[in-house]
Amino acid sequence: MQDSYPIKDTFNEIVNTLQAALDTDYVIGLLVATALLSFIIGRMSK
Repeated sequence: MQDSYPIKDTFNEIVNTLQAALDTDYVIGLLVATALLSFIIGRMSK
């Protein structure tokens, strides 16, 4: 069932990354979030 929800897994990964980023450094977190969004949008565009 895990393989059936790639979008949910990706969303959870983003949430965890954002939470970790907020705990450390806001600017780095912002860069990571932007990179993740660009990566996801790039994959969806194919």
